[in-house]
Amino acid sequence: MTNRKILIIAGIVISISLIGGILLLERISEQSICEIKILKEACINATIGGIELDIERHQKWLEIGAEPREEIESRLNKLKAELEKYRSIQLQDYEIPEKREVIGWVNQHCTENTILQIENMTRSGPFYHIVGIKGEDYTAIKPKTKYRMTIYLVYPRYYPFPS
Repeated sequence: MTNRKILIIAGIVISISLIGGILLLERISEQSICEIKILKEACINATIGGIELDIERHQKWLEIGAEPREEIESRLNKLKAELEKYRSIQLQDYEIPEKREVIGWVNQHCTENTILQIENMTRSGPFYHIVGIKGEDYTAIKPKTKYRMTIYLVYPRYYPFPS
C-alpha cells in the first residue's frame, strides 16, 4: 500500500486531491479559510458532475423505454432541480459533506466515473464513483495501487436495485 495521503471528495462520486492534511478547525487562519473555500468549491464541482452523470443515465433509460417511466421522469426532474440548486449555491451556504478515511484503489485507468474500490466493500456496494480530481489529474491514482484516502460523500447516486 502506498503511504502517500490522498484527499478524496466522494459520494456517488469522488474527487481526489494530493493535499497532505486535513484542516484543523481550532484556529482558523487566512490560509485555512482559503483551504476551506477550495475544498467547498471542489465538493460543489464534484456534486454537479455527479448529478450530470446521473441525469445522463436517467435520460438514456427514458430513450430505451425503461420502466417504470413515471418514476424515471420524476427522479430526472428532481435531479435537474438539484443541479440548478448546486450551480447557484453560495459557498457560505454549502456544508462540507461527510468524510471517511478509507483504503481505496481503482482497477483500471482512472477517469471521471471510474468506480473506486474500497477495502471491505461487497459486490453489492456501496459504490463510489470518481467525478473529479483536484487539478483534474486523474493519473494521481494508479490502477491496482492501494492508497490511504479521505473521501467526501458529495451526492448519493441512484441505483435501480431492490432494497
